[in-house]
Amino acid sequence: MLRRSQRGQSMLEFGIVIPFFLVFIMGIAYFGAAISDYIALNNMARSCAREASLGGPSTYRQLENKYLSQDLTAGLYEWGPQARSRDLADIKVKPDPLAAAAGNHGNVVVKIYSKIDTSRENAATIFKRLLIRWAGASPEVLDLNVTYTMYSEYDLSKEEKS
Repeated sequence: MLRRSQRGQSMLEFGIVIPFFLVFIMGIAYFGAAISDYIALNNMARSCAREASLGGPSTYRQLENKYLSQDLTAGLYEWGPQARSRDLADIKVKPDPLAAAAGNHGNVVVKIYSKIDTSRENAATIFKRLLIRWAGASPEVLDLNVTYTMYSEYDLSKEEKS
């Protein structure tokens, strides 16, 4: 059985350790949310590139709008038409005509970028400020950039000649 002074000591130790433990757990949760958004953007880029490789240049603008209107899983990053209009996120689909030659259809390149959502105060924005202030990181330290290149099944060399 614990004596009175030992119970007080264990309560004090618990009071000192619990804030660090909670910060650690919240860090894991936010890191998981950021990874979730990264995976969602990667999947969007891959799916968009696949559809663009089949449809050709006439479908690129429709695909950009389609994938820009999808939601991110965790929502830690800016995404959507509103973010595009404020230059916080974008998706671009374009052909790579340099790779297109006779008998080679070329590649379709999908580029996605998204900045962290700083419109609300959360752990991710606090962490970003700390990285910039204390570690001297660039302001783009937590921004996501995804580039996906896929072989086009649509003959891009015909598109260049016409």
